[in-house]
Amino acid sequence: MKEELKLKISELKKDNIIDHAEKLFSELGIENTTIDVIAKSAGISKRTVYTYFSSKTELYNAILYRANKDMYEYFYILIQKKEFISLKPKEKLNALWSALINFKTEKNLYFKIITMYENQKEDISTTDEYLKKSYEWGQKIHLILKEIIIELNPGFFKDKNPDEIVLILWMTSISILNTIDVKKFYLQDFFDINAEEFENTFFRYIASPLFNNK
Repeated sequence: MKEELKLKISELKKDNIIDHAEKLFSELGIENTTIDVIAKSAGISKRTVYTYFSSKTELYNAILYRANKDMYEYFYILIQKKEFISLKPKEKLNALWSALINFKTEKNLYFKIITMYENQKEDISTTDEYLKKSYEWGQKIHLILKEIIIELNPGFFKDKNPDEIVLILWMTSISILNTIDVKKFYLQDFFDINAEEFENTFFRYIASPLFNNK
């Protein structure tokens, strides 16, 4: 019983540190948020932070885990709705695209955390427990998309690997959405292009092979 209590207290302390790091990442930016700042915000010593997290990278991975879990749950709630189940495959893919846009808006920090990981210079070891769990949630998102695109156009995959197509859709979409978000004023001021409309234009182009080659 004592061990269970100790474990629960430990998890609460870790969650408290993650909560403060998440808030500070949002307010100050990840680069400007140090372990010292996180410790001060949480009302604990720097040493206590390092008791639970070996580095800021591990703390970042803990938030990445939350972000991927939250995104999966966001999609899962959608695909369980009767209205979604009754949609045609093309409409389902459009609905998931809209859900991704909404997630970017409503959970912007989590979206930024995910895009930062997707756009890093090189992959990092998956021995980190939070990162391994994060990949597991990412895999569940992958399977949702895979099922829908195969349902949408089974013939398209006669000579193609559906996992590769899902990865292309995902990696390209995350990268482009992030770029549009960063350059929305540039797009508007220099090209008179509305960022939201441009997001949907991009999706029509990237998904057109699935829609047209039946």
